[in-house]
Amino acid sequence: MDKINQNSELTNSNCQYELRWRLFYHRRWYYLRYLHLRDAFELIKDDVTSVLSVGCGSGYAESLLAIEFPHITFIVTDFRENYRVAEGFTRKFNLQNINFELYNVLEPFRRRCDLVMSIEVLEHIYDYRLAAANMRAASNKYVFCLVPFGDKEINENEAERSRVWKEHEHYCVGFDQETLEALFPNPVKTKGVYWAKYGQPFYHKQEKMTNDEAVSQMETLAKEAECDLLIDRVPVKYPEALGIWTLAKVNVI
Repeated sequence: MDKINQNSELTNSNCQYELRWRLFYHRRWYYLRYLHLRDAFELIKDDVTSVLSVGCGSGYAESLLAIEFPHITFIVTDFRENYRVAEGFTRKFNLQNINFELYNVLEPFRRRCDLVMSIEVLEHIYDYRLAAANMRAASNKYVFCLVPFGDKEINENEAERSRVWKEHEHYCVGFDQETLEALFPNPVKTKGVYWAKYGQPFYHKQEKMTNDEAVSQMETLAKEAECDLLIDRVPVKYPEALGIWTLAKVNVI
């Protein structure tokens, strides 16, 4: 039995390394997204047994969580198959608690999970209120949502709105605390991310690196990225932070 457990731990360690390698290889916000998702996850990890991820993109962050929390079942979805590489890793390493599938959040999901989560999804959806409602309806307990941050002034700036649409296909610059919590009432916690003091310099440092340089320095970079978790408050003025998340309870009917 000890040998089986050792082999399992070794397999999980290898899978974790490959997934973290991917997060740093792609640079950008990937690793910071994972850190902030995990930061929120720590608050409820003992109160959930099933998770639905909406608009997962690469699916690397969800796959890492599936290794770290083997008692939780993960359903990882997107409206297109961006997750194929991560899905291949989970099959290669025989992770039993995660499945990938297609799902459009503008439609109801077929079942409920304890936690429904999304990372930088709503800003890509014109009818984001419907998407948020479907997320709430699919949840038994909690919803987690991380989106770009934007105050009222920046969202009324036509030049900035045009820029984010052209560069990222965002229908808005971002969401503030009031808007986000109107979509997901009963917040457990709301917090800013990608802060000007930590996360933004971290992003720009990676930008100057090659993919291979980022991977070779990923342990050092990981420690630097964790500094973005230190600021425990909600942003007020753009661009003091470029992102915001909320973890909210849902009222189950």
